[in-house]
This record gives sequence, structure tokens and C-alpha cells, in this order.
Amino acid sequence: MQKKFVLNDENQRRRLQEYIFGLEEASETVEALSSEHQSLKHSMEILMAVLEGSLHGIILLRDNKFVWLNEGFTKVLGWEFADLSGAELERIFPDQNECKRVQKHIFSDLQEDKTVNWNYDFLHKDGHRVACSLTGRPVDDSDFSKGVVLVFSDITEKLKAEELLLQNERTKAILELSNGVAHNFNNLLQVIMGNCQLAQTKIKSFSSPEQILNHLDQIMDSARYGSETVKRLQNFSRHKWETPLGSSLVVDLSEMADHAALMTKPLWQSTPQKHGFTISLSTEFGDLCVISGHKNEIFEVIINLIKNAVEAMPKGGDLFIRTLANDGQVLLEVKDTGTGIKKENLPKVFQPFWTTKAFIGTGMGLASSYGIVQRHQGTINITSQYGNGTSVVISFPQFTGKLQETQSVEPELKTHHLNVLLIDDLEPVTDSLKEMLSESFGNILTANSGHEGIEIFNSKRIDLILCDLGMPGFSGIQMANRVEDISREKGVVKPKFVLLTGWDVHPEASDAKILKGVDKVLQKPITQSRLLEEINSLLD
Repeated sequence: MQKKFVLNDENQRRRLQEYIFGLEEASETVEALSSEHQSLKHSMEILMAVLEGSLHGIILLRDNKFVWLNEGFTKVLGWEFADLSGAELERIFPDQNECKRVQKHIFSDLQEDKTVNWNYDFLHKDGHRVACSLTGRPVDDSDFSKGVVLVFSDITEKLKAEELLLQNERTKAILELSNGVAHNFNNLLQVIMGNCQLAQTKIKSFSSPEQILNHLDQIMDSARYGSETVKRLQNFSRHKWETPLGSSLVVDLSEMADHAALMTKPLWQSTPQKHGFTISLSTEFGDLCVISGHKNEIFEVIINLIKNAVEAMPKGGDLFIRTLANDGQVLLEVKDTGTGIKKENLPKVFQPFWTTKAFIGTGMGLASSYGIVQRHQGTINITSQYGNGTSVVISFPQFTGKLQETQSVEPELKTHHLNVLLIDDLEPVTDSLKEMLSESFGNILTANSGHEGIEIFNSKRIDLILCDLGMPGFSGIQMANRVEDISREKGVVKPKFVLLTGWDVHPEASDAKILKGVDKVLQKPITQSRLLEEINSLLD
């Protein structure tokens, strides 16, 4: 017979009720925990699916040893967990010494609560290197012993794309530079042509010999600056985009501006007068306007500014050039009363190829000048009012070192009783070289091809040869090699051999076998004084 449990005490009934309620709450808690566990398990499954499905390689390190890695890591570097379980990180480094350095950097950053971001070549299982980007964080920022998560991304294709982009940018830069060179040469050729015409006019009237000499001096200077422009283009092709200021010279900006104003006289005086209008020039040059820089580049900037100012005054006007030293800076201002620049166009003036001159301009003048000024640690500012002219102000750091007076010394004119052979495929070049050397050498022979030069060398005693590098059919280097071989076969002393070239040839960087038989390499164009100085040093 089933017994009934009867609670006569109110307290007992209340405690039982509380107990039942507690069981119900515990049941609900267990149910909630079970649900939370299932949710957590589901989240963990999703997280692991995400980690395993990631295209990036992900690893977990504890005490610098592999404790887990995903399939993405296997795809990136080929290693499986069985290969690396318990192994240290250095296993995937191709260079163990480099590994220690990189590890030190990575873990020191992590301990300082920094996010690791590192590019390095890691070792693939098959032995080749894979360029990867590496990022990482501690599992627990407060407890570094719990491990570190590192993420590897294969950046091989990214690096290839970046290299292609850099090559495209370089091609674009070369295009811009070549346009700038053409722009500068047009300026120089304008100066040369204008001064030649002025000199011809004076010669025809047999007047003003001093002015004729002055025009010829300006032509000579223009040729020299043109030559230096070509050298900059050659430097660029040798991946020397920025000229190091460590090799700069002290430049007197006032003297340079005065020189530029004189050399551009055909632009702002002769040509406007020919077309029936006048441009008036005013100058104000200060003292101690010295900077550290490259003369030809600074000269190029001033020429560009003057030319822009002249072209902005198609009906005439006033041109003002000023230099000033003030508070550690040297200022150059070129100001005109021309057409001016619209306000909305001012931000574009330094962009390559942007121009307001339609088909008569390339838009490279100010772009080129801007680059030069920046390389000289300077600033360039333009203010303009449309219809009322433009002012360009350039500021350079003032040179604070000790100024030394330099005097140009003409080389001693020595007479050499030697037989000289000049070889160049252009007859005007051999003719001019012959005249330049005529006072120092008694017997000078010329040839306009390598084959003709060899014939002369075989038939006469030659003590010195000056030969062009790039000649059709028989180059200067081939000529030097042949001369050395013939001299050895004859048992005679090889003549001194000077290679003259407009190409960018540097003996110290060239293969000695290629320049066999060459005693000196000189760049064209070359002045008479420099040519004699180099020959004298070679013969002494």
C-alpha cells in the first residue's frame, strides 16, 4: 500500500517549494548552458572553417614552436602540420642567421603590443623561396605564453605587379624627361640661332667686334649647357634619378640670373622687336645670393621662367628679374605683366604636360623646374591675376660655408713633335679637332672611317690616335683592339689611344676586355682647353 507524504508544517512546505523552484532554475540553467555550448561549438566550427578556408597561411606558435597550421599555410609554403609539428619557426627560414634577426624583431614588437607587419622570403617545402607578407598578434595580450598567431600572405604576384607599375612609371618619367630635354634644347637652339644671326649682321657691317665676340661667347655657353643637359639624361638612364647634392658647387644666383637674362636677349628683345612690340627688362640683383647647387640645373630653371614670362606677353610688356638674400634664404623672382593665369588653373601649373599654350607648349617647363627646385631643397610659389601678370618666386637655402675665389687656369700650350691620327665618320668633326690641335702637334692626319684609319696606321708611324666610338662598320673599340694587335705583331710600342664619344661610357665601370687598347675616354663635346689638358696628362 502506497504511503502518502503529508506536510503538516508550513515551513516544510515552503522549503520544498523553494527546492522545486531551484530544480526548475537549475534545469533552465543547464538548458541554457547546453544551448550556449551548442552555439559556441557552432561558432567554433564556423571559425575553424573560416581559418581552414582562408587563402592566407595561418599558424599558431607557442614557445616559438608550431602547434597548429591551416590548409592555407600548406598552399602557400607546401608544409603540412605533420612536417612542422613541434618544430621551431626557423624551419621555414632559408637563412638561419637572418631568421634570428627577424624573430627578434617580430617578438619584440609583439611584446610591446605592436602589430607585426613584415615582408620576407620564406622557405617552401620543395626548397624555393616564396615572398610573403607576415602579420601577427598574441593570442592573449595579457598572457604572452598562450601563444602567437602569425598570418602569411603570398605577395609574389603583388611584387611583380608593383615592379611592372614601377617600370611603367619609369617609362612615363623618361617620356617626360625627354620632352623636357627637347624643351630645353629648343630654348638653347633659339639662343644659338638668335646670336648667330646677330653676329652675322655685325660681321656684314664690319662693326662692333666686341659684340660679335659676346654673341659667340653666348653660343659657346649654350652649347655647354646643352651638353650638360644630355649628361643629365644619360645619368637618368643609369638609374640616377636624383643628382646628389653632396657634389654640388657654390652658385651665385645673381650672377646666374644676370647671365640668363643676357643669353635670352634674343627671346625678350630681338624677336619682339621683329614683330613690332617691345618687352622691357628690369633687373635687381642682390649681394651674397649664393646657394649650393648645380649650375646647369639652376640656369635651366631661370631660362624656363624667363621664356614663360616672355610667351605670356604676346603684345609686349615688362619683365622683372630680382634676387635677394634674406634670413638664411636666397630668393629669385621673375615677374611679368602678361596674360596671367586663371585662379582655377594655378594648382595645375606644375603638372607635366599641362599647358595653356595649346600647340606651342609641352607643359614641361614649370614641371621640370619644380623637380629641380625640390632637389635643391627649395620652394617655388606662383601668384597670378588673370589679365594682370604673374610672379614666380623661388627660395633656396643660402650657402653658409666659406667662399673661395677660383680662377680658371688655361692649360700650358705644349708643342709635341708627334704624329697624330684623328678618326671620325663626320668630316666636320675631324676638321675642327685638327684645327684645335694644330698649334700643339706638327703632323695631323685624318680619316673618316675605321678602315681608312687602319690603312693610315699600317703605312705611317703614329704616336697618338683620337677616335670616335660610334662609327658604322668599324667602331672605335674595334679600332683600339686592332691597333693593339697590329702593334704587338710588329713589335712596336702601341700609340696612345683616346676614345672620343657622345655616348655615356665610363672606363671604371666597363669591362677591361671591352676597352682593350684604350688609354683614355673623353666625352663629346669637349673644349679645346680641356682636350689639350687631357692629352698633355696622357703624354707626360
